[in-house]
This record gives sequence, structure tokens and C-alpha cells, in this order.
Amino acid sequence: QQIMWFNTVALVPIILLGIERIIDGKRGGIYVISMTLSLCYNIQLSYMAGIFAVLYLFWRLTEISDNRKTILVRFIICNALCAGLYMPMFLPFLNNVIGGRMSSVNYLPEKLFNYPFGDIVKQFLSCRYSTIASGGLPNLFCGTFVPVIALTAVILPVKPLKTRVTSAGIIIFFMASLCVAPINRFWHMFSEPNSYPARYSFLFCLFLLILAYQVMDHVCKKVDISRSTIILLEGIAMIIMCIETYRNSGYLFTSLNIENSYELYSVYQQTVGDVNGVLDKTDDDDFY
Repeated sequence: QQIMWFNTVALVPIILLGIERIIDGKRGGIYVISMTLSLCYNIQLSYMAGIFAVLYLFWRLTEISDNRKTILVRFIICNALCAGLYMPMFLPFLNNVIGGRMSSVNYLPEKLFNYPFGDIVKQFLSCRYSTIASGGLPNLFCGTFVPVIALTAVILPVKPLKTRVTSAGIIIFFMASLCVAPINRFWHMFSEPNSYPARYSFLFCLFLLILAYQVMDHVCKKVDISRSTIILLEGIAMIIMCIETYRNSGYLFTSLNIENSYELYSVYQQTVGDVNGVLDKTDDDDFY
């Protein structure tokens, strides 16, 4: 059985690869195909991926001095092609949404902040679980050392000053999105999610991983050490990351299981059966 939203999550690195090809002056087919497939899988997460794609493009343009306008035009054209390819699915979707969810008042809680800043920072640590329900904290763990190394990409002269300032701006924007309720709704297509309240957090983790990689790549090129030593250090880092990820994932799955109280698989199957039984009635207008 497919993990929910996994398709879009898996396609985001390919979308970024497509942007890199556009920057290099190559054809934008990879970007168009991957973004269109993402839209077909899930429009909300694709909307988030699209926001991140724009942020990533402008971040990369700070490192480029030539052909910026050409790159922007080609990026806009590729997105227009994505919209055209997705239109046969988007129009029925829009008609369905207008006739359903958008026809009623969408209640938005009158609050300015979701979480305290300190609570968000703690989520970068391993084995931190809140809840998947509304009001739950986002999962931001992507390695113990990744956030620290990523911040050095902003402080140290690894990249040009414009790039470092833009990196800091994107990090601040993500942190503000997690803390400030209106910005969080912007990420969720201007609606209040009823669960998984920060669904774009994986994009924040991805950006931190990219920054951390750039720092380590810079260090490996500047420090005079042998290739065998670099491979050894990379191997040790991979082992540490695998252990951390395994431990964190196990903790999250266990916590999720405790929260949902599925002591046996048969109990889960019964719950799914009950929910499907209700959903089967939604074809009947009288049920609403």
C-alpha cells in the first residue's frame, strides 16, 4: 500500500533537478514532467512544492550573473506547460471544490501564532513527537548536525553574500511559516488543515540538507586531506545518520501507534472498514 503523499515528496528532488537543467540552458522536460506528475498525484503538496521551486530558483539566481532574464522566462514557460497539461484534471477538480468545500464558510481560528519559537527549535532534535492532529508540532528532524552545519552556510563565506542573505531569508520564512498562523495557511492553500498542521516541513528539511551539503562539499575541497580519509569520514557520517534516522523513525511510529490506540492490526482493519462504510454513503445527496 502506498504511503500517503509519498509521490510528491519523492518527486521534489527531481523537480529541483529540472530547475538545474533550466539554469544550465538545457530543455525543461524533466521539470515539466515531474511537476505535472506531482500535480496529478496531489494538488496541495504540489502547490507547496511549487512555492519551494520558486524560492529555490531565486536562491540559485543569486549565484548567477548572466542570463537571469532568460532563465526566468524559460521557467515561466515550463510552468505554463505544466498548467496546460494538468488542466483536464484541474477543471473537474475546481468544479468539485466550488460545489463542495468552497460553497460553505471555511472556519479559520482567529489566532496569530501557532507555536512558540522555542517549541519549533526543539523539533530539530531526535525523537520528538507531538501529535498529527490540529495543534501538533511539525516533524523537523533531519539529522542532529544538519541544522548546525546548514547555519554555517549562512555565517561562513562559503557562498556569495547575496546567496547567504537569501539563504537566511528562506530559513526565516520557513520558521515564520511554522510560527505564524496566516503564513501557515498560505502554505495550505489558504485553509486550516484539520491534521498534519505543517505539511510543508519536509521542504524545510530538504533546504537545510542542501545547505549542509554545500558546506561539507566546500570543506572537502578546501581542506588538504586524502581521498581515502574523505571516504572514511563520509562512511562514519552515513552510519551515524542511519542509526539516528532508524531510532527517530521507530520512535515516531511507536508514538503514532500509541496515539491511535491500534493495539492489533485487526483493530486497524475494523476502523478502516467503519470509515469506508461512511464514505460509501457520500454518493447520496440526502446523506449530506
